Amino acid sequence: MLTNSKEEVEPSAPKRGGYAETVSLQEKYESSKIPKAFFNVTSDISLGNSEKMLVFRFSELNCGSCVTREIRELRDFADKYGWERITFLATNSDKEALETYKRVSRIKTEVYNIDQHFFELDKELVDTPYMFVIDQDSTIKDLFISMKQDPDRSIEYFSSISRYFE
Repeated sequence: MLTNSKEEVEPSAPKRGGYAETVSLQEKYESSKIPKAFFNVTSDISLGNSEKMLVFRFSELNCGSCVTREIRELRDFADKYGWERITFLATNSDKEALETYKRVSRIKTEVYNIDQHFFELDKELVDTPYMFVIDQDSTIKDLFISMKQDPDRSIEYFSSISRYFE
């Protein structure tokens, strides 16, 4: 605790949902192992020696405009590298609504419906979607947490991960 001649001042934590907190969470969970349950849920997916997969995680509780924006960018990514290179993991209590959302969003691959706290990061108070790259070592690489107030970060992210898929 810092002291001032008039009052005691607590050190400030990163602003909730702000850039510093987002970067801090990305660093905290980067290089984490994905849960074994991932391969149970996505049993039809197998990664060869040099294959990479982009995983997009979203929930019905996330910022709707953030999810929509990221899916728009993901469609462009899929047009370039293929839908089979993206795994969509959602949490939605209404399976019919999730299927409708998939159709309306023009997602041309499976969307797996998983538990709300599937990943350790899901236990944090993150209200935006996130994504990361995985390969055969089952480690989270290039974790990216969407930020409503900075849509350009998404474009930069897709540009930076393209090296994995070319």
